[in-house]
Amino acid sequence: MSFLPPDYEQYINEAYESHNGDVYRFLEEILAMVESGLPEPLLVAVGEILEKETDPVRSANLRLLIGRLRMKKQDYRNIIPGLGDIHLDESLPGNLRCCAYWLHAQVHVANADADKALDCCRKGLEISSDIEDRTAVEILNTTGVCYFHLEQYEDAIRYFEKYIQALEDIGDTVPSKAYNNIAVNYSSLGESKASIDAYKKALAIEKKNRNPRSIAIALSNLAGHFLTQNNPESALEYSENAFDMLEDVEDNFWRSQTLINLTQSNLLLEKYDDAMKTAEQAVFIANSSQRVSEIADAMLTRAIVFAKLGKPDAADAIEKAVIYFESNSVRSSDFMEMALFEWSKLVDPDTSRRLLLKAKRTAESRSHIPLFQMMLDKVNAALSGHPGSPAR
Repeated sequence: MSFLPPDYEQYINEAYESHNGDVYRFLEEILAMVESGLPEPLLVAVGEILEKETDPVRSANLRLLIGRLRMKKQDYRNIIPGLGDIHLDESLPGNLRCCAYWLHAQVHVANADADKALDCCRKGLEISSDIEDRTAVEILNTTGVCYFHLEQYEDAIRYFEKYIQALEDIGDTVPSKAYNNIAVNYSSLGESKASIDAYKKALAIEKKNRNPRSIAIALSNLAGHFLTQNNPESALEYSENAFDMLEDVEDNFWRSQTLINLTQSNLLLEKYDDAMKTAEQAVFIANSSQRVSEIADAMLTRAIVFAKLGKPDAADAIEKAVIYFESNSVRSSDFMEMALFEWSKLVDPDTSRRLLLKAKRTAESRSHIPLFQMMLDKVNAALSGHPGSPAR
């Protein structure tokens, strides 16, 4: 029995013909059909069309479309298997192979494997060097994301600026994510003014577009910035506004990120019961997002709340979260120092001192940012009177 809506096949075929081989524009037109909500009916429709398609180029376009729909659904584990060997098939047009490499990179980013993602970006850009390809422009942005996760913030900003320039060169609108991404990296460099300026540009774009999801992303990113500035009052306000705007939006990644921001804001404000409520939600939704970095951050933040509330399993929860971070090579959490600091209170003196020294090294590497300077001061104070420290 077919579940194919009668208008989908005709619409997809017309979009394919109208874009004359431009896979990026073809995919974007179809994705616009599911701008809000999950794309389940469309996934069924495309799958049925693919089953009877015999042309290899059209089949590749449909597989890429399924990959993009799965990305929207945050079903990362099924994207690469569904693509097959499109990225390696030299008989296919270069823009299809470039698009496949871009989707591979997106999956690796979701799995917190920035090195693999960067390798896919480079290969995609190599293929696109001889053809005009809108996907290659998006790869510039993804390359910047990879450098961010590798904590190479200047390189990240350079690629985000290339992305903006490339869009302007072809006359396409610059989306707010470009400025959000620049802002996040300036924040990581401790350049607060440049970060705020970029965030304001992103927010202005989305207020003009009146897109609740994108406005929420801008607000959530601003909350994250205020957290690093050790300004939890502002962070809490922006996080609450962001979460309200995400109420009717199907996006588990940004819901979990906003819940993490809410939890961390309440931690800094010492509102531990409030932090516990959002911490549990953050872990649940982060697991649904399939994004390793979000799962790690949610686990770590909840473990800190356990410690603050004196829960008996706090030490085990922090240890499990730290191991998850390290085993998945996830970019260090903004609250890693706090986790190590709280863990140090729950173990024997020798282990405690090792944890404090680890927290000290991490905080020193980013002490130009107020949150980490605050934690460095706490760690140093704990070390100065620690029973495991050498006598002076």
